Amino acid sequence: MNIKCNSKALMKALTLANNAIPTGAIVMPVLDHFLLEGNDDGKLIVRATDLNHMIKVQTDIDVDAGMSVLLPSMITMNTIKDLPEQEIEIQFDDDNNIRIVSSYGEYSMKTHGTEDFPSDFFNDLENPILVAGDDFVYGLNSSMFAAANDEMKPQVSSISVKVTTDAIEIVTTNTSQLYRYKILTNNSSECSIMLPRKTVSLLKKLVTDGDTLTMYVKSGKACFLYKNISFMCNLIGGSYLPYEKVFPTNNDKKIEVNLSEFQKSMKRLISFGSNEHPMVLATYSNNEIKLVCANFEMATQASETIKCVYEGEEITCKYNARMLLDTLMSFNSGVVHVLLESVNRPSMLVPDHNSDGIEITNLLMPYVDRRPVEVPA
Repeated sequence: MNIKCNSKALMKALTLANNAIPTGAIVMPVLDHFLLEGNDDGKLIVRATDLNHMIKVQTDIDVDAGMSVLLPSMITMNTIKDLPEQEIEIQFDDDNNIRIVSSYGEYSMKTHGTEDFPSDFFNDLENPILVAGDDFVYGLNSSMFAAANDEMKPQVSSISVKVTTDAIEIVTTNTSQLYRYKILTNNSSECSIMLPRKTVSLLKKLVTDGDTLTMYVKSGKACFLYKNISFMCNLIGGSYLPYEKVFPTNNDKKIEVNLSEFQKSMKRLISFGSNEHPMVLATYSNNEIKLVCANFEMATQASETIKCVYEGEEITCKYNARMLLDTLMSFNSGVVHVLLESVNRPSMLVPDHNSDGIEITNLLMPYVDRRPVEVPA
């Protein structure tokens, strides 16, 4: 049998599917191969998997319905990627012999049988959840800084996606800070799942614009359909932390500050703090914020005062300096609002561009340091 196709069209599909090829140890020989198969409409489908993720790309390449063949991923891509755009032919037989024919020459290789390739998981999907692809992927990607980098603690290293009838909430936390990205959208079904970190990285590569992304949840897996791409991942089991209980309910102290000034000030001050105890003191008083970072072991300290809008009682909060800067850098608005209840409760940071169906909230827990702290005059 053979496949005749445009080299550029095939390479585009292989490049997308290649994101699911394992980069470490190969536990099954077929996992570093692409599965090429013909669907019922006589169009070529390219699949790849690392067992935890599977990518399926549908093409407009005409093939025989029901055909299937495995192509070694690395040697196939290396053969095709530097060819000028042209028609190529892939020949294969029942003895797993492969030959690729181009205008430059012929390339022969041996492959495996298709019977050991993992099954397709994209069948019998129900209860679709629709969302703009760029909004969903931006929310996932922007939340990563607040997730813990500890594979032994999946509840704080994963990304929570909670779907209700009126919103999709993306939440990450490392227990010292919490990031919530809420997409206001109507949904016909509800679910709560935990996505692995690698899933977010792969979705970022696959979803490139605001076209509709359709999500399904089935048997411990999440399936995403986007344009001609189908993407599956295994979900992390268990339940996410009950983060709703952490949000303060009486934020009577409200500060409004220029985001750029806040960011620049923290960038200058953070190098004067301690690497072991990266604390910043933020004193909110009459229309100004005084920020202090110090490292008493190294005899370094620095303080700055920036303008804000606040007319309330003076209050001093302790933050992890690096987490505060990470939070500020995750925003891209002109103004950030700091909402406070008390020094012992989390501070809520909200950008002023919460509009167009998107709400972003970040919580910073009070920094706990048992050492006595001396505030410079």
